[in-house]
Amino acid sequence: MLSEEKIFSQIDQSKNILLISHRRPDGDTVGSAMAFFGYINDLKHQVSAFCVDPIPENLFFLPNTGLYSHSLTLDELKKFDLIIALDCGDLNQTGIKDVLTARAKHNILINIDHHFTNDHYGDINLVRPEASSTGEVVYTLFQKMNKPIGKNMTNALLTGIVTDTTFFSNAGTTIDSIKLASDLLLRGAKIKEVTKNVWKNKNLTALKLWGHVLNRLIFNEKHGAVIGIITEEDLAAGNVPSDALEGIANFLTAVYNARLILVLTQVEPKLIKGSLRTTRDDVDVSAFAKYFGGGGHKKAAGFTISSSLKQTGDVWQINP
Repeated sequence: MLSEEKIFSQIDQSKNILLISHRRPDGDTVGSAMAFFGYINDLKHQVSAFCVDPIPENLFFLPNTGLYSHSLTLDELKKFDLIIALDCGDLNQTGIKDVLTARAKHNILINIDHHFTNDHYGDINLVRPEASSTGEVVYTLFQKMNKPIGKNMTNALLTGIVTDTTFFSNAGTTIDSIKLASDLLLRGAKIKEVTKNVWKNKNLTALKLWGHVLNRLIFNEKHGAVIGIITEEDLAAGNVPSDALEGIANFLTAVYNARLILVLTQVEPKLIKGSLRTTRDDVDVSAFAKYFGGGGHKKAAGFTISSSLKQTGDVWQINP
């Protein structure tokens, strides 16, 4: 039996299903999960969604995003007979690795993803690194298995595709991603609604904050690396949503002579998030990310490290 067949066989057999989005959620993980939420809900099965972090406000336009829970114990996990992790490159990305590792045998885990570095941690794995997004993987899955795609699912899937391709402008964009997006529009997806909520959502204060971050960019001429720094103070700036600085790494790929983009964000006092991008065929940023315990694709990857950023004069350092 193919993985695609196993996935829907498990869904049909299950009474209570949990969908997991990765920590610091984006449009792809949330859109993919909400597409499955709509489908399973239509089957009249019990379905729940979990993410260890809050869902960004700009994704609230998608149905059911307000139903996410943000804490999960091993005892609570026992009530689910099926778990589906969406866009989680490894168990660490779920934020509940220990809970999932200790799960009972009846808690079947399905891993649906598109990251090149995915280690196939699920009992059933559907991982397609050639896909632009997990939204593309999910849509192709539903098409292949001739499963219904309701109107509430189309915007969710389109959100996954357009956010991970940065509205068809980054290196992950493929002919298939554009074709599938077009097909979703024919099925009723509203590109204006997605664009308005996901992209055209920055107020003047947020744009000024972008300017502040861009003003302190570092360019390493020897390695062709553009480095951006986002501090806790930036994230705490008043009157901006939590996702106000999302997208800077993708934006910086427009720098003509950059071989590598690295954006370091102090998301917590002792936690730095690294976002890596490149448009060069001779650069593999996933290898860089993997060295620091992260993962992703050759042209887009990320990692987290337990450290803090410190500035001394014009020099930024990472301290243990």
